[in-house]
Amino acid sequence: MISKIIKFQVRTPLFLGTTICDDPDIVKQVRIGRQQKTLKFKVQTTNAELNINAFKGLLHWWFRAATCYTENLYKSEGRIFGSTKEAAKFKIKIFNTSLSKAEWKDNLRDTNFGFYYIINRNGERKRSYFNGLKYFSKNLYTESKNEQNPKISKREYFEPDKSTFQLKLSAESEDVLYKLLMLFWLAFQFGGIGSRSRRTFGNLKILSEEQITISGNIFSFQNTYKNISNFKNLVKNNLDIIRKEFSFAENKEDKNKIPCLKNERIYYSKPIYTARLTNSNVNSSEENLDWKAAINFAGVTMQFFRTLRENDHTNVHNFGKLSKIERAVFGLPLEFRFSRGGRPITINHYDSEGNAQRLASPIWVSITEIGNSYRVQYLILPYDYNSHPMNVKAEKEGAKINTQIVEKTVTKFEDFLIENPKTGIIDYPEYDPNKFEYKKLI
Repeated sequence: MISKIIKFQVRTPLFLGTTICDDPDIVKQVRIGRQQKTLKFKVQTTNAELNINAFKGLLHWWFRAATCYTENLYKSEGRIFGSTKEAAKFKIKIFNTSLSKAEWKDNLRDTNFGFYYIINRNGERKRSYFNGLKYFSKNLYTESKNEQNPKISKREYFEPDKSTFQLKLSAESEDVLYKLLMLFWLAFQFGGIGSRSRRTFGNLKILSEEQITISGNIFSFQNTYKNISNFKNLVKNNLDIIRKEFSFAENKEDKNKIPCLKNERIYYSKPIYTARLTNSNVNSSEENLDWKAAINFAGVTMQFFRTLRENDHTNVHNFGKLSKIERAVFGLPLEFRFSRGGRPITINHYDSEGNAQRLASPIWVSITEIGNSYRVQYLILPYDYNSHPMNVKAEKEGAKINTQIVEKTVTKFEDFLIENPKTGIIDYPEYDPNKFEYKKLI
C-alpha cells in the first residue's frame, strides 16, 4: 500500500462521538404553561470521540456527490469502498492527536449579537434578537420539560484552534489514494464532519498544504487561501480536476438522484468582523478569525431567509388540505410541533417499499479562511424534483397524505444571497435594507 499523512486542525466545533454517559441529576425550577414547577432532570452527555468509520462514511457520501449516481456508480464505488464481494481498497489510521474537549453549554448559544427589525407579511414592523449560532446549533443542547421524564441532553465537542490530529491514509494504488485525497478536500472545503456538519460545524483546516499531480494537472490539497484571487483560482482548478477524474462524461442524460456536483453554485461572504457583532472597541476594519462571529453570520442568513418566506406552520395546521411544503427542500425528515393542542406532524420521503428515507439538504454552509479573515461559503447542489419526483408524505397520528416539495425555494435562497445569481464563485452582497434593518450591523 502507498500512504499519505494529512494533518488537520479543528476550525469550528466538532461534534463527533456516540458514547453517552449519565451525569448527576439536576433539580431546578422551570415554567410550564403559566406555572413554576420544580423538576428533577436526568442529565446525559455525549462524549467527543474521533471515529474512523465516520471519516469513511464522509468519503463515501462525497464520492456519490461527485459521481452523481451514474449507471456505474455501485461498480465504481465498490472498487474503492468495497462491497459484499470485495474488501475496501484503503485504510485510515488516526494518530498524533492533541485534542481539547469542552461541553457545549446552553449559555454559549445565548450570546447577544444584537437585534433587528423585520417587516412581516402583514406589514407589521417587529423587533427580534438574532443569534445565528443558536439557530445552527439546535439539538446540540436539548431540555425536555416533560413532567414524567424531564431530561437534559448535552454534547462534548473538540475545541476550534486547540485541537489537531493526523490521519494516515493508505491505499492499494495511487489512483485510489488520489481520489480519496480529492474527496477529503471536497468534504472540508464545503462542509465538515459530525453533527450539524452541513451547517458550519465540524469544519477542519487542512494543515498539509501540499500539491499532488493528477493526470498531469496540479491539485492543491489545501483549504486556506491568501486572497480572493487565490481562492477562486484554486477552487475552480480543483473542481475541474474532480469533474474529469470522477467521470462526469458518463452523465449524458440527467440521471442524478441526489443533490450532486453538477451545475453547482458557490457563494462566499464578505469578511466577518467581530467588531460588527459586539460592542468591542476594535477598529471595524480589522479582520478577525472568530468562529462564533462567522457561524452567527451564516445562521442569521438562513434564519432571515426562512423568516421572510411563507411560514409552513400555517399550511401544516390545515393537514387535510396540505399539498405543498417549502422547508422540506432543506432536508427531511421535518417535524412540526404545535403548542396549542395540535398533534405533531412529520414530513418524510419514502422509498418504493414504504420505508422512510432521509433527504439530504442541497445547501452546504461552511466557514472558509481567506487571508486574515473568515468568510461564510455556500455550496448549492441543485436537484431536479421534476425529473426525479420524491414520494413525500405528511403523517399525523398514523394517517399519511401526499405532499409536494416546493423546489424553487432553493432558487429563492439564491435570490436572497444575490440579486442576480450567476454560475460560479461570486461575492455575497450586503443585506437588502428593504427587508430588514440591523441595530448592530453584521
